[in-house]
Amino acid sequence: MITCEESQKSFSPYLDGTLTHAAGDALRQHLEACPVCRYRLEETRAVVRNLSLLSRPAPPANLSASIKDALIIERAARVASPPLTITERCVRWLQTRMMPYSVGAAYSLILFVAVFGALRQQLRVLSNLAAAAALDSAQPDTAAAPNAPGLYDVTRPLSPSLAVAARAPFTDESPTLNPRGALAALTLEPPSVGRPGDDDMIV
Repeated sequence: MITCEESQKSFSPYLDGTLTHAAGDALRQHLEACPVCRYRLEETRAVVRNLSLLSRPAPPANLSASIKDALIIERAARVASPPLTITERCVRWLQTRMMPYSVGAAYSLILFVAVFGALRQQLRVLSNLAAAAALDSAQPDTAAAPNAPGLYDVTRPLSPSLAVAARAPFTDESPTLNPRGALAALTLEPPSVGRPGDDDMIV
């Protein structure tokens, strides 16, 4: 037993009489058991009958002459225009295929130059900041090496004898000076002048 889909595909050859004997028997057995396919077969038979009743359209009287004229014109155009050489064919092929890529590459180059020109000032500022940071890191830190030859840690308290000898000329003028205090002190307060990363030194 065939399915409904197979039977509906066999409607046209069955009505045209081109269906094989075995396939025709299988279709008839299916139609006896399936009312839906019988209804679809009647619809197909009605469509075929209506199409057969239509009159065949007649071609225009000058159809043959117009086709001949078109062929003559096309042949004359081919004779008038000589065939393209290999070089001309290569040039046309390159124009149709390489032109979009060339325009895209030129546009990308222009865009790169414009972006680089806009960022040039920022890159210069970053370069100057990097050079200043390298210069600061290259300078020796005198406070970090108090025992280096010829250097003295100004943040270390003075000895009593050195403190008295050092402040003797200023005893009358500044009696509140701490003799055991340090000559200088580093604070973590924001600087009043200078760069933001510097510390104030109080003497």
